[in-house]
Amino acid sequence: MEKSKKGLLVVFLIVFISMIAIGLSKPALTFKVKSLEMGSSFLSLKIGLLTSMFMIFRAIGSAIFTKIKRKRITATFGFIIFSLCFTAYNLSDNYAVIVLLKPLEGLSPG
Repeated sequence: MEKSKKGLLVVFLIVFISMIAIGLSKPALTFKVKSLEMGSSFLSLKIGLLTSMFMIFRAIGSAIFTKIKRKRITATFGFIIFSLCFTAYNLSDNYAVIVLLKPLEGLSPG
């Protein structure tokens, strides 16, 4: 396989895996927040704010990281940060930790 095709395959796999993780995290977010905030009001608002923070920081990260020349290193580094944030977010038992991790998760892949 040529070097350029191999690099393209790596980028495709990184994007594919992170999009699957994002798609699976949206339904899980509802259950995670619901289990942390038992009997709390404004559950829908909290979930909407977390999702909005993720998307806003995703747009900011895209604007910042498109100007960097070394795309492969940026994508790999972003994927590692995204994976660590996603894992920490799923293991957290505190709503404040999720609020801090969601923007970083959105910013990281760029």
